[in-house]
Amino acid sequence: MKLLLTGFEPFGGREVNSSWQLVQKINLTSLEIKKQQVPVDYNLAWASLAEAAGEADVVVCVGESSKAQSLQFEWVAQNIQDATIADNSGALLGHKIIEANQPQCLISQFDKSKVLSFFSDQPSWSLSYYAGTYVCNRLYFDGLNAFEGTGKKVAFVHCPLFDKGGEQVLSLDHAAEALSEFLEALALGRI
Repeated sequence: MKLLLTGFEPFGGREVNSSWQLVQKINLTSLEIKKQQVPVDYNLAWASLAEAAGEADVVVCVGESSKAQSLQFEWVAQNIQDATIADNSGALLGHKIIEANQPQCLISQFDKSKVLSFFSDQPSWSLSYYAGTYVCNRLYFDGLNAFEGTGKKVAFVHCPLFDKGGEQVLSLDHAAEALSEFLEALALGRI
């Protein structure tokens, strides 16, 4: 299995993006993994991912969420952009539909029973039904839309901020171990 693993560049005045820190920490010699940093830009994120996806069978996008306490497997991408902060190009989008001729939501391509079975003994993971309305959601929506019917799959995972200070619920090292286990399970067809 060929895998593309993406994380985002820093945004909002932050010097690091936890998603890219996590992606860089993954070191699985058992899988063919290409890594790509994606711009935090509504118009460039998908173009960057689509170009990098090439012959990948599965694309796993990772984004950071200040609200996440665990790794969150996103089940739904909404057909909306509505953020309170601008992307890195300065675009501030308020209640804007992504694709007029598409449904309000697109759902994960993965087998939910397999996902839930994998998460049942994985305390570092949770299932989420809200990928937000910022660039993360836009990238996931574009990926689900573009890969539909192609045999290529896309997943989106939110990780917590690893530089919050204080007591971390999930450390970067622990998150990297949990994400590695998830990627191996994907490769083995367990998810």
